[in-house]
Amino acid sequence: MEAARERMPGKCSIDEFNCLIDGTCIPLIKFHDCILDCLDGSDEYCFPGHIKCGDFCVELKDFGECLLKPRCGILNAPKYCMKLNSKLCLNSDTLPCKGYGECIFVNWVKDGKHDCYDGSDEDPEYVKILQKIKEGREKQASNSLDQYSATETIQ
Repeated sequence: MEAARERMPGKCSIDEFNCLIDGTCIPLIKFHDCILDCLDGSDEYCFPGHIKCGDFCVELKDFGECLLKPRCGILNAPKYCMKLNSKLCLNSDTLPCKGYGECIFVNWVKDGKHDCYDGSDEDPEYVKILQKIKEGREKQASNSLDQYSATETIQ
């Protein structure tokens, strides 16, 4: 109860994620980017219906296979490994799926096809989160461009 009182709602802005334990605000674009930005790691916690397996979260249905073979990129890797789009995470025009450490292109969200292995790109509740991440990235890019333009004007 005390922890809930300390996490004052509205402390973080709409384009920030509220870290669970210490209430630190981090940019929403750092949410589920496979890098621990919150001291408690809450920005990388698994979503309901997923569980941590190696470096990423997997659906409960894949947990048994994950326990036996926790990593992709090894001989006899779990079946889901060959379907993952984790390499796409290196591109700036991608968004994270709920689990499996994968990303998809922005224009694949809500296109009627399950591009995320877990189908989270078609989940209306998760898509709301993705929209906030996208807006945060656009805002950050706009701010960077404004700062660059101001620097160019000064010189």
